[in-house]
Amino acid sequence: MKKYTVVWLESALDDLARFWIKTVHRQAITDSADLADDYLATDAETKGESLSEGLRAVTVGLLRLYFVARPEDRILEIAYVKRIVRNP
Repeated sequence: MKKYTVVWLESALDDLARFWIKTVHRQAITDSADLADDYLATDAETKGESLSEGLRAVTVGLLRLYFVARPEDRILEIAYVKRIVRNP
């Protein structure tokens, strides 16, 4: 089991802030981001799906996160985020 430090790049934080400001479901966005931190902190290189050259994606709650895991440094960088819209 490898532990990773999860780092949100400025672009991902900007995405997250924009989603949070524009929704009435702020707690759900916050909970999804917290869950993503916990989920990706362990064995990140195996989580989600491989998209290309080290870029991976995973859906956690209301968020689709695009990230790069650097096993040699034990750093996971979340590069950008998309909001998942679910129909009732």
